[in-house]
Amino acid sequence: MKSMKWLAAACIALAACSGDGTGSDNKAGPPSAVARPAGDAQQAAVGTALPTPLKVRVTDAAGKATPNVSVAWAVTAGGGAVTPGSSVTDANGEASATWTLGTQAGPQTATATVAGLAPATFTATASAGAAAQMTVVSGADQLAIAGSELTRNLTFKVTDQYGNPVAGQAVTLSVNAALASLTGNGTATAADGTVSTRVTVFPAAPRSTQLRVTATAGAATRGVDFYVRRPVLIYTRYSNTGARIHELDLLSETTRALTGADEQAFTGALSPDGSMLAYSRYNPGTTYNDLVVLTLATGQRRVVYAPGDRDVLLPSFAPDNETLVFTSYTYDADGSIVQSRVGTFNLRTAALQSNLLGSGIVDMAQFGPDGRMVYVTWDDAADLFMRETSGATARVLNTPDVYDFDPAFLSASRLVHTCFRTAADASYDICSVNTNGTDPRSSVDPEWEDFDPTVSYDRLKIAFSSFPTDGAGGIDIYMGLTAGGGTLDVIPGTTDDEELEAHFGLVGWNPAPGAAALSRLPAPGPGGARLPVAVRNRVMARHLPQGMPTLRGPSARTRRLQRSGF
Repeated sequence: MKSMKWLAAACIALAACSGDGTGSDNKAGPPSAVARPAGDAQQAAVGTALPTPLKVRVTDAAGKATPNVSVAWAVTAGGGAVTPGSSVTDANGEASATWTLGTQAGPQTATATVAGLAPATFTATASAGAAAQMTVVSGADQLAIAGSELTRNLTFKVTDQYGNPVAGQAVTLSVNAALASLTGNGTATAADGTVSTRVTVFPAAPRSTQLRVTATAGAATRGVDFYVRRPVLIYTRYSNTGARIHELDLLSETTRALTGADEQAFTGALSPDGSMLAYSRYNPGTTYNDLVVLTLATGQRRVVYAPGDRDVLLPSFAPDNETLVFTSYTYDADGSIVQSRVGTFNLRTAALQSNLLGSGIVDMAQFGPDGRMVYVTWDDAADLFMRETSGATARVLNTPDVYDFDPAFLSASRLVHTCFRTAADASYDICSVNTNGTDPRSSVDPEWEDFDPTVSYDRLKIAFSSFPTDGAGGIDIYMGLTAGGGTLDVIPGTTDDEELEAHFGLVGWNPAPGAAALSRLPAPGPGGARLPVAVRNRVMARHLPQGMPTLRGPSARTRRLQRSGF
């Protein structure tokens, strides 16, 4: 009896040991959950491995670790790779892998997947790597003008080797200290990796001189080259023997000739980038005037339109720097204009359109900054018209008993022009009007005859030809402020002979391969003949419908401005 009790107790104990000791009752069930004990929400540079491996723990429904379970690893956003691609849980139910981030900065995700269960998602943030590249975002397409600040910022962008913007990166900016200064030197990049500076060119910077702005950030560097332009006023000086185009440097107040002494050149206009001069040149073989373009970097002259039976005058460049507009004139036996036509010539394609606006007497076309064109039609009087970029035309101004001509753009929406009153007290004055014909204004100075205005590239200055009403002086060029006030000063060097056809512009150029810059006076062009008085008078008559006045010597008098602005 006693032994039977012992046997029963032993059996009970043995059964208990069998249940726990062998693990048959403690074996983990099927995988039920996947946890992320390590590796989530890390940050590292793009293209590098995270410092802590990704780790998952697989358990059954009772929370017991589940060994020998296959785990598949994958990148789901941002690129890069997780290695190995699959692994098996150990005795603790854990598996791990190394995540190398992709090359795109920003949030990235990877997953660990056990068959039959929802994936466990890991997140990471990839930051940009070290500064490796520098690019120019904007501002490199501007002209560097002596005495002025660039109108827009010059903006650089710092990126890593994969093109991701590097924020907070110190950037050193430099420029030729003798030519210009910078604002923003030493600043750090913004969140988008950019840093901006503004360039101010010193007034003494020589034309066409290379001005390099360099940005450096770590191993990344980038330079932007500008070639200095200088603001000038060009004009034609007419004498008894000929005509020659000169330039006045507005900063140094020095003058020089732009055309040869024997060329007989007039009605000049500079290209918007300052690299070319278009002008009319007398052809003694035909006794008419041809259209010529001078490349200032090389001194090369190109006759672009020489019809041989008419004058080609009053060229003007379009904003595209390659299209010229001009007027051609035919005359009767007495020298009176029979017909004038506005035409265009493209310097790149050599495409010629000799009659853009139809027949009649149409001339003095000028391009505006937005590509529109203003021109003059002559009938009983002279009226201003506007040609839209679409080709549509509309009358701007038709003032009774007034000739409105010699237009120039004060802005994209406002014009200045000559207004000649045909009444008994006939006079030439400078007037202005909006391009839609509203708000006409007039500057009347009874002691002076003012005509042929031009406006500076920055729209701050106006210049025009003028002579005293009483004839006690020659035709000189005066300059003042478009806003009004102050004085009108005679342009230095323009008090001899007769000076007309003033045009503001810029002069300078980028290097021409294999050519020396034009630092001396231009070589004479073909010609050599005197300019006939009849030819001179018919050219000047475009600006003086009443004919050449009788004048008595130079005036060179300073005048008060008789207006409050245009």
